[in-house]
Amino acid sequence: MPGGADIAAVNDVSFNLSAGECLALVGESGCGKSVLAGALLGLLPGNARTRGSALLSSEPGAVPIDLPAADERTLARTVRGRLLGLVPQSPAGHLTPVRTVRSQLRETIRALHGT
Repeated sequence: MPGGADIAAVNDVSFNLSAGECLALVGESGCGKSVLAGALLGLLPGNARTRGSALLSSEPGAVPIDLPAADERTLARTVRGRLLGLVPQSPAGHLTPVRTVRSQLRETIRALHGT
């Protein structure tokens, strides 16, 4: 932003998931879904700042990973595509409107995990 002004793209987000649960962020364009996902996955530009914590455990009883504080190696090897995923919106890689989102996500999970 010119003059170094800060812009708060996402505020006051809170959610808890239990083992085995899945969360999908759905909303209108510009509401902050991609910014939140990018912050959780460490994919924001270098000049972006995040505050707060986002604790993620790979399994019950495991030491949780604080996503905003995690280093690139941890995010790349442990988190991205394994514990958290992002389906970006683009003309070439969007979800097809002729199938349910559930069927498309199941297909992806089967491809990743061989189930």
